[in-house]
Formats: sequence, structure tokens, C-alpha cells
Amino acid sequence: MKVCKVLSKRDLRRFIHFPHRLYQGDENYVPSLNIVVKSTLSNKNPFLKHSETALFLAIENEIVVGRIAAIYNKTHLETYHDNAGFFGFFDAINDISVAKSLLEACEQWLAEKGIKKMIGPVNLTTNDSCGFLTDGFLSPPMFLMPYNKVYYNDLCIQSGYEKLIDLHSYKIDTGMSLEKYNNVYLKGLDIMKTNGIKIRNMSKRTFQKDIEQLRFVYNKANENNWGFMPLNGEEFKAMAHYCRV
Repeated sequence: MKVCKVLSKRDLRRFIHFPHRLYQGDENYVPSLNIVVKSTLSNKNPFLKHSETALFLAIENEIVVGRIAAIYNKTHLETYHDNAGFFGFFDAINDISVAKSLLEACEQWLAEKGIKKMIGPVNLTTNDSCGFLTDGFLSPPMFLMPYNKVYYNDLCIQSGYEKLIDLHSYKIDTGMSLEKYNNVYLKGLDIMKTNGIKIRNMSKRTFQKDIEQLRFVYNKANENNWGFMPLNGEEFKAMAHYCRV
């Protein structure tokens, strides 16, 4: 088994398509669109104008058995000054030697940039999907929530990593919630009316102005969340146009 850096279009295709083969037959696996993953990893991604990634494949007998991305996030370093890099897009067969080799490839690449700590998985930043799923494998994933093989977390622990933080996602019955907490809902509407606050849809006519105002709110509302990486204007605009499509 060998670990190779992705250097060609063929390697990139193998990197993007590997999970489809790995999760074949898993009824809860919802694949990311190939074109979206390709766009995320391409130089067209505004994130890669200030930061860097390196992609690696684990190959055994000419067959891909794992993949990973090493991520040098300059904005994170300037925000937190913690000398930390990241790994993401981790997928592998249930083999500790494969997982360890992939993680070590990332560690080495980041070490060459002076990075002494590695956190993950994040794909590519905390504004994207993060973490390993450790419970809830019988349900399909929600939008931007991770889904992975049951053994992923164990592979990382066996490779010397430890849990940093728990990430919880919740499934809420909105009909039941409005019925149960109707008094809170009505109080909220009253406060909005008193303060002249209205909720409206975004429109094409005001789209550019709206997203810049939304970027301010998004960054301000999330600034105290663990590991949050503020988005610059170009990054937020790219995310907004992606959601718009």
C-alpha cells in the first residue's frame, strides 16, 4: 500500500469518486455531487486564494483504498493563532494502516509549513461539514451534516487522535414545536412588530446588497462559536450564489 499526492486530473477523479464505491449498497449514503466537490477543491474556490490544500490517495494493488485532504487555513491561523492545520475529506477502508498512513501524509505536509497540530475532519472549513458521525447511523444525513462508516472514529483514535468536542444535530417537528411553544412564537412576533422588524424574501433586485448585509450578520452571530472561520466578501458571495442555484 502506498500514499500518493493527487497531481493529475485522473487522480482527482479517483479522489472524488472513491466514496461512491466505498459506500455502495449503503441505503443512507447520500453522495455529494461530483461537480460540487470538484468546484470546492478547485482554484476557483475563493478559500484557496489565501489558503492551501494537498490531496492524497492510498492505493493498494492499483486500487484506491482511502483518501484525505490536508488543509492549511491562513484565515484560521490569523484568527486563532493556535498553529493548527486541518484534515478533511477522509474516507478509507477499515484498515488502521491505511488510516494512519493518510493522516501521517497530512501531518508531514503541514509540518513542512510549520504547523504542529492537526484538527479534523473539516471539509474544507468549519463553514462546511465537520466531524465524524458517531451515533445515528440508521438515518440519512441532513444537509451539511457528516455521514461516514461506523469505524472512522475508531481509526482516528487508534492513530493517536482524541476527541476535541461533540457536535450535536437535532431533528425538530416544526408543527409540534409551534403548537407547544406558541406563546413564545407570538411574543416574538409582537417584539418584531414593536421594533419595526419585518421578514421578507431575498430578491434578484437587492441580491448583492442583501448578501453583504447577511455576511455581517453571519460573521457576527457565529464569532463566538468553536472554530468559526469568518468569511470574506468573495467567499460569502460564492456561498450565496451556490445556495441561490
